[in-house]
Amino acid sequence: MYIASNVFNITRYELTANNFEPELTSMNSLFRLYKTDGSYHLIFLPQYPMGESVIIGDEIGTYTNVEIMNTFEVNNITYQNVYHTRIVVSSTNTEYNYWIAKYHSLIKATSIIDGQTTSISLKSDHLLLE
Repeated sequence: MYIASNVFNITRYELTANNFEPELTSMNSLFRLYKTDGSYHLIFLPQYPMGESVIIGDEIGTYTNVEIMNTFEVNNITYQNVYHTRIVVSSTNTEYNYWIAKYHSLIKATSIIDGQTTSISLKSDHLLLE
């Protein structure tokens, strides 16, 4: 999926399902965000245990499944079953946090670069017919 320009320089994202049949209550996807410079972040890897940090690579960073929240509110909309994940890229001293809601995709993201926090959030998730 391609997306409009934004402060995170995200140009598109890719969401794929693993090749096993998951339990009905769990997510089994892999979610990547691609940036204008060609780099990407793996922002959703639910197969890793909660709270464990996994080094994905020097440029990609260290990935952590932080928590699963029953509800999370963004722009006065309450989402259910929300995964909070974190990527820390030590080579650039940056931290990214992502919130992914089941049945909705990415609903919020923050970056902390040199102590400055930037945030983006989902405004609407209605599909448009063209």
